[in-house]
Amino acid sequence: MEIINNSKGLAGFNSSLLKLIQKILKEKDERRVVFVGCTGICIPLTELIIFGLRGIRDTRFFYILNAQKDNTYEIEFNGLEFDWRRNNSVINAEVVVLLGGLTIPKFNVTPKDVNNLIEELSPDAVIGASGSNVFSKSGWLEKVRMDYLIDMSINVATYRLKE
Repeated sequence: MEIINNSKGLAGFNSSLLKLIQKILKEKDERRVVFVGCTGICIPLTELIIFGLRGIRDTRFFYILNAQKDNTYEIEFNGLEFDWRRNNSVINAEVVVLLGGLTIPKFNVTPKDVNNLIEELSPDAVIGASGSNVFSKSGWLEKVRMDYLIDMSINVATYRLKE
């Protein structure tokens, strides 16, 4: 594994993902980015990421819940809010972004489920996007196709300002 970029915090996470996706989509006629995640933390994280990617022109964004293709949504950002519409018509994608929440056991998503979905979507690149090394800790790095991994750790400090 070779480090190709270092950055800090949530802004650095989004910036790193933006640069990587722009590089992958550079010469593409079709531009579909498919996020694969679970309910809960992955959904607001997807919206935050798409907000950071909004400058990539002519790109369609999709979200596949729990690696079940029949549970697909197309996501559009209108400048104020996100519009999630059920759309099971995505056949393939140029980029697949796997979110770390998939590794949470209670969602019953297996590496095999994810690999089958990746094979079906036949993307040019698969990006793992997670926090605190969850793909590595869960053993998914060895079991699931990922061409790139963007992992972040956010240091948090809480201060008392007044007694």
